[in-house]
Amino acid sequence: MNRKIAILSQKGGVGRTTIILNLAYALCRVGGKKVLVIDADPLGGIASSINLKPEKGLVQILRGECGLKDALVTLKNNRLFLVANGVHEPEDIGYLELQAQAGELRSILAVFGEYDFVLYDSPPGIGAITSEILAACSSFIQVIDCRAGSVKSIAKLLSLSSWIKRKVNSGLYLEGVLVNRFRPDDLIQVKILERVKSRFPPRLFFDTVIEDDQIFELAALKGAPVERFIEGKNASKAFLAIAVEVCVKKMRSREDIDSLAEAALLNEGEDIVRLVGINGEETRIKPPVKSDHISLILQDLCTNGGCRGAVIADEMGLPLAEYQTPFGVDAMATFASMLGEALVNAESILEAPEANNIVMEINEDEKLVMRRFSIMGSYYFLLAVCLQEKEVAGEIGYAADRIAAELF
Repeated sequence: MNRKIAILSQKGGVGRTTIILNLAYALCRVGGKKVLVIDADPLGGIASSINLKPEKGLVQILRGECGLKDALVTLKNNRLFLVANGVHEPEDIGYLELQAQAGELRSILAVFGEYDFVLYDSPPGIGAITSEILAACSSFIQVIDCRAGSVKSIAKLLSLSSWIKRKVNSGLYLEGVLVNRFRPDDLIQVKILERVKSRFPPRLFFDTVIEDDQIFELAALKGAPVERFIEGKNASKAFLAIAVEVCVKKMRSREDIDSLAEAALLNEGEDIVRLVGINGEETRIKPPVKSDHISLILQDLCTNGGCRGAVIADEMGLPLAEYQTPFGVDAMATFASMLGEALVNAESILEAPEANNIVMEINEDEKLVMRRFSIMGSYYFLLAVCLQEKEVAGEIGYAADRIAAELF
């Protein structure tokens, strides 16, 4: 059966192109599958990543300058093929976007029927091209890494796919959420992965996790998949495992995308929320902590402690509560998590295990003050904006203690 799979991510820089190239090679090896890769990312370039410069691609097909077969590039033993994006000039990028907005791209993406698998590389985000790909494909893989910005982006893409499933492509289903560039020696990444998996139905994730490896940089420089390198043995095995998972997984039920989107968007509600899982199984997920009492603590910190605004975030950079955040809730929560990661690194470098505060000047008038605290092995970050001349360490410490009591 022909399967059209989109490789998607809301956030850029998570290694989506690396995954699609190596997964394509792995699928060719699993049962001799015939695989086509379509590069629909106007700013990307699978072809350039493997040192190819094809003259024809999606842009030329859409303009009527060539047919589908004229744009095919054979990569491996008549089993792996590529259609490049066809972007050669800056105006080609705009043209591809306009064709997607006009609904013309979908018809091109949906016609490749003679391949076992068609893999689509899409631009990051939830723009017109991504929407067209979801409308044309049968399923998608969502790629994340274990960093705050990537984890926080899960909900938007899932919401888009849920809407397209209901309105445009009723057969759309989720292959799984794939974790890339994972570092098992990084305690923060380990905790982020544990937290993410605890919030969503666990079977919606691939069993295989792609670990960070220097071989990917070498492979990118050489323009080849990791299977071509002796040092890439372990990385190659991981992609073969993912290929096997893709080949043997059954199609998921209609509720799966909606359930994961609902779990990602859940902010407040009942103590336990029922979600419909795979094959009708029930998955019970605790929503994030209610923020009313914590918001009052932050309000008290700002009113009595002289801060302009404050936010409390968890290790993934997800905001639990805020009060008058001057730079936006998501931005401050993500930045708090990044500062917390820097603090962990500082502990090991400076051998200062009790380090839990950071003060950073923003400009001549304002500064950021962050306090990190731990509850049952999980870290939280209180980040406040205040005037340079204010001494708020005591007030922030007191607020952190009150918040810890609420979270415990």
